Amino acid sequence: MFRSIIAVLVALIVGAVAIIGNLFNFFRPPEPPPVTTTTITASTDAPTTSSTTSTTQEPEPNPIPVFSIAIHGIGPAQIIFNNDIAFAAGLEIVTMESTRNNNANPPVGTVETVTGLRLRDILHHVGLNLVTLETTSRLTIGTADNRPVIYGHDLFTDVDTILAWKVEGADGTITNLTTPRMFPKEARANMFPSQVTSLTLTRIPAFSITVDIGDGPVAFTNENVFAANMNIVVQPSRMIATPPREPETRTYTGVALRDILEYAGVDLTEIPDLATLSVNTYDNRPVELSYVKFMASTTLLSWFEDRNNDGNINVLTRPRIALEDDSAGLFAQHVINLTLNFNP
Repeated sequence: MFRSIIAVLVALIVGAVAIIGNLFNFFRPPEPPPVTTTTITASTDAPTTSSTTSTTQEPEPNPIPVFSIAIHGIGPAQIIFNNDIAFAAGLEIVTMESTRNNNANPPVGTVETVTGLRLRDILHHVGLNLVTLETTSRLTIGTADNRPVIYGHDLFTDVDTILAWKVEGADGTITNLTTPRMFPKEARANMFPSQVTSLTLTRIPAFSITVDIGDGPVAFTNENVFAANMNIVVQPSRMIATPPREPETRTYTGVALRDILEYAGVDLTEIPDLATLSVNTYDNRPVELSYVKFMASTTLLSWFEDRNNDGNINVLTRPRIALEDDSAGLFAQHVINLTLNFNP
């Protein structure tokens, strides 16, 4: 009897242990799946991949030597243009051959190879509209040694006019300029200003005269020329001097006297054939022009003079009279007044 009881108790204990074990397995989290390691052997034909290392690139050095020039006449204020601005703007650096003529040192026709920037590119970058720019405009190139040169429109807008900092001579000698120099493609030696420090655009220089058409003198200035959109003329003028001097042909820029009279209020159709125009000058050397002379569209009040017809322009401190072809005595200088005489 006692053994039977013991056997039952043992059976109950074993059963309980089994039940507890099953419960433990039920609540235990599942085992993770086995990890399979695969070894891949790359063939010699497999593409290789290079690792990328992040590095800071150095900025590209500026190949243009240090320079700075002041530009006037394009905007309301002075504009500074320098090598850093040129480099940042990506202006093209060009190399070309340039020939200087009519000079003893270097010899006549010396060819040099120069490196620099196109002058027209510089002017365009600072805001000059080369398309609408008047062909009568002029550019004064200022220099450190106070020897300015004035370029005509065709010369300073030419694609082969260079502001250069490097010059290679015919013998191969290279000169690096500390201050840039202007080099046209081919010109007289005095058209190569060195030590360039400034550029000044002049459409019409400041001047003031009076015009009297019978009602008293009234002012006429360069501002009136622009405001009235008057026709500006560029023409050759043959100045006949007293023998033995030979006639000279120069090029003048200005407005026709007849246009000035019309602006002042004169009806040109009512001017009698016997009328004259008195031209009074600062140095008190008046000139009397006949009707045929002052009514000609080729008789100008001029402010620009090109004596050699080579693009080297003189800006006249006071305007002068320029005729197409006549005695030098009628080319009155330093004009201060025009007086129309209906009944001389």
